[in-house]
Amino acid sequence: SETNGLQQQAGQQHLQQHQQQHQQQQQQHRAKHDKTLLPKASIPNPSPEILRKRKLKAKREGIPIPSKYSRIEPKLPISQFSELCSRVQKSLDADREVVHKPDCSNPFESFPDAFRKLMKYHIFFEPDLKDSLLRKADKQFEETSVKLMQQKQNLIARFQKFKLLDTTNPLPTR
Repeated sequence: SETNGLQQQAGQQHLQQHQQQHQQQQQQHRAKHDKTLLPKASIPNPSPEILRKRKLKAKREGIPIPSKYSRIEPKLPISQFSELCSRVQKSLDADREVVHKPDCSNPFESFPDAFRKLMKYHIFFEPDLKDSLLRKADKQFEETSVKLMQQKQNLIARFQKFKLLDTTNPLPTR
């Protein structure tokens, strides 16, 4: 029981350190990106001449011109974006692999361990559909089915009509 208590303390300390690191990263991210937020109240009404000069300067320097409410987001170069996409795909593949082969023999050691193991099941999350959306889809399916059945009946009727006409025509003689 003493080792269990030590393991729990170590797990809690690890969780606290992780939370502190996460909070610091969030604060750094906010500090970095909140500078680019342009709230409505902080934008004065400059003269048209000042606006024209700002736009010209921005065009020369290749700076995007934000609207009043926009947030300037840096765009990733294609190489970094493709690397990010491949890392996300690898992570999802790893999660999928772990979920398909779960470790059922070992119990959870701590809350962080349980969270880490169970979080991988996020790949199976599907939001519940509203009843109105389901009814709408059913109605569209029914309308489409009725329309296709009518078209099928019309084609069968035409085929039978041509078949009847073909049998009533006398055979051509030579």
